[in-house]
Amino acid sequence: MNYVGYLKILGVSLVGGSIPYVTNEIVREVHMETKVERITEKSPETKFVSETKIVNTGIDFTDASAQTINSVVHVNTKVVQTTFQRDIFQEFFYGPGAGGREFKQFGSGSGSGVIVSADGYIVTNNHV
Repeated sequence: MNYVGYLKILGVSLVGGSIPYVTNEIVREVHMETKVERITEKSPETKFVSETKIVNTGIDFTDASAQTINSVVHVNTKVVQTTFQRDIFQEFFYGPGAGGREFKQFGSGSGSGVIVSADGYIVTNNHV
């Protein structure tokens, strides 16, 4: 390649490299001219509710807790679940249900409960 060829490549490179620079400068000037106004509104003052005006509309658990205070128990549960993992290559060549493996998954939960009857019926939360 001769000297003129190098100058052409250099010229094209300078023009191509200056296009992103000029575009960036133009965009930056447009953003500098933009003004941002923030409008804030004052929130209304908080009004507190008197505790004496609260009406008890729910179930009162104080009687139930007083009767069961001595029958609180700690509960541990364990679960074993068997799952089957399919093998798509075996099913492709040998039909549905071919291949695959069984896996056992172990889970546990713990929590507290309350004995509510004489035969030992225990009431717990859902996660136990």
